[in-house]
Amino acid sequence: MGRGIRHGALARGALLLALMATRMPSAADTAVRPASLGARPSGVYEALARSADDGALLELPMGGGLDPRGSYRESAYMLASTLHWKPLVNGYSGYLPPTYELLSAIARRLPEAGALQEMVDMAGLRWVVVHQPRGPMIRRGLGIRDGNGVMFISHTGDVQPSGFLPLTAGNVRSENPLQIYRTSPLFQSLRRTDQFEGRCGVCEFQEICGGSRARAYAATGNALGSDPLCAYQPGHALDARLSH
Repeated sequence: MGRGIRHGALARGALLLALMATRMPSAADTAVRPASLGARPSGVYEALARSADDGALLELPMGGGLDPRGSYRESAYMLASTLHWKPLVNGYSGYLPPTYELLSAIARRLPEAGALQEMVDMAGLRWVVVHQPRGPMIRRGLGIRDGNGVMFISHTGDVQPSGFLPLTAGNVRSENPLQIYRTSPLFQSLRRTDQFEGRCGVCEFQEICGGSRARAYAATGNALGSDPLCAYQPGHALDARLSH
């Protein structure tokens, strides 16, 4: 009985070793390969190297989150820092400092002026490098855009721009909801950012943000007005803060 148990254990051990051997990567797979910034690194890094201002640098987009390429970007930022030696707000590919998640959350709010000031106060931010995505850009709504890619149908069939914007454009009992979305004056006006008023009407990010039309309506009765909870001051106000 004891001999059978020993033989069984030896057989299982041999099987485990065999499985480990078949799963072990080859030397070629585990070889360390040099990272590269290309044949000629960006002139931005050369300009940073020439500058005597040693304030902190933030590179966007930041890594992490759900993007599987995030860690690769962070590694590239860390490598690029050897060209200019400015302190990095991000660029961590291993163990993250306790402040990383907090600063990441603030960075995601940029270009909001309040977020910019928080970065300056907390991290001594002086430089921001923004990398454009490779390949064709995909245009998509990024903010809360009631009526632009969003449609709400109530239990009575009323079609509204969203569940929080109680303006009715039609009813599915008598009209095709797709036609309502495409041709209703209400929906069309919400997609025409050039018709927005107040700060949203002059904001340089109106196409990719647009603010909350529901909040504008709740605060002013005008769905095309300014989003009252947006702290960002369009263009000229932000430029004025950066100049000081």
